[in-house]
Amino acid sequence: MRLIVLLLIASSCAAAGLSTPEELYVRFLDKIIAKLNDLVEHTDEPSKEDQQRIQCIYGIDNFVRHATSSWALSMIDSATKLQSGLLRGNLIDLGQYDECVKVNVKPEDLNRTDGPSFSGQHCLVSFNIHVPNNTMNLNGVPKNLRDIFGVDYIPITMSQCYPSLCESWVLEEVLNSIFSVPDNVLEMFGVNYQVTVSISKNDCSTLDKGPIDAAEWTFAAVVIFIIIVTAISTSLDYFYIEVQSRNRPKTNTEELVVAFSLYTNVRKLLDTHMPPDAMTSLNGMKFFSMAWVVVSHRYRYLATEPLANLLDFPEEIKKLMKMFLLSGPLAVDSFFLISGLLNTYTFCFMREKNRRYTPLDVINGYIHRFFRLTPAYLMMIGFTATWLYRLRDGPVWYRFVGITRDQCRENYWQNIVYLNNYINPDTYCMMQSWYLAADMQMFWLSPFVIYPLWRWPIYGIIEVILLTVASILSPMLVSYFEQIKTPIPMTTE
Repeated sequence: MRLIVLLLIASSCAAAGLSTPEELYVRFLDKIIAKLNDLVEHTDEPSKEDQQRIQCIYGIDNFVRHATSSWALSMIDSATKLQSGLLRGNLIDLGQYDECVKVNVKPEDLNRTDGPSFSGQHCLVSFNIHVPNNTMNLNGVPKNLRDIFGVDYIPITMSQCYPSLCESWVLEEVLNSIFSVPDNVLEMFGVNYQVTVSISKNDCSTLDKGPIDAAEWTFAAVVIFIIIVTAISTSLDYFYIEVQSRNRPKTNTEELVVAFSLYTNVRKLLDTHMPPDAMTSLNGMKFFSMAWVVVSHRYRYLATEPLANLLDFPEEIKKLMKMFLLSGPLAVDSFFLISGLLNTYTFCFMREKNRRYTPLDVINGYIHRFFRLTPAYLMMIGFTATWLYRLRDGPVWYRFVGITRDQCRENYWQNIVYLNNYINPDTYCMMQSWYLAADMQMFWLSPFVIYPLWRWPIYGIIEVILLTVASILSPMLVSYFEQIKTPIPMTTE
């Protein structure tokens, strides 16, 4: 951890007055400007990339020239200098997000009559430190970096405030150039560690979320249409159908109208009456499983957030009371159990009424389940791909919601066909949607298990035993050969 120690020494020197953090920051910006000028190919017709580099030079150059102005001091003040607690794993500092993004600079603020305006752009810059042998000492014991951080380097994330004229890829390019050999700025401290810098477009945020695009207008129109239909259906149901159907059954048209009525549907949702054949014990299993899932996910993603004591995790998770949190995936198994149980129960109930089971019954079951789940699923996909990212902002908001928005716009069709966990498991829309895909796929395969159990019980039982053994061996072998950490990997990735 020689690099971190030297960073701490540099911070102490700054605090002692040898060089203030503000002065160091401005000197670093000068280094960025010089390197950007080196990267620009000065031609009569600069490329699009060079135009973006030149824009960034304009913004940072004015930033440095007016470093004593109130808006520039706000940008400097909002950026991370060096967070405390690095030796305990405090590797992420978010800076002062609001102070940065509220900066708004016009040409007159620069004593100019022309030139573009720009605002403050908050960026989370990841400085990835590659150490020899990919190991570090933790409480005197060598630990592999991947076991602690989930990656083969030490990720230190600092907030930086840059002019909005600088594209994220331009910043990433110039910072990597500054830290690369032979211009590595760390060599002045005698440090020869390799440092790479990563900044994605979702790591940088401004208050301007851009104009509303066609996809967002389309989704808004669909929502407005549904609201209008719901309002009309509710009014017809409450003032007409409810009164007319007291003495006669509802017609097909009335049933269709009532399907969109809040008056009828809310009453059904709040109805606590249980039919005689209901398995009420499943309600308790669902409740405890849901609570288990929520708590486990909250605990799992703590490591990806700013923490002051990340290096305490390896010892903390060994405690007995943490085992039920780390074994959270078992809660999902209980949902699969409930789904399979209800599917089998429904199958047996229908076979009591009709002993015939044809391929048409299978297809009807597939169609019914698809249309029962997909409309609400589509609404959630549409909302995630359009308006969700506009509802809030913050230093890490776009890191999570922005990536999900982009993935939903690109890969939504994989979710609609319930194959997102197979086609592109690393970048599919909505991380939590893997469960719906897996549940639907098991439903597709269920007739090949349920039918033999009903038609040929002996062969069906043998099949169930073989599948049970395979379901135990397959994840064990995958985890072993792919080196997947279990039960839940508590890392920064």
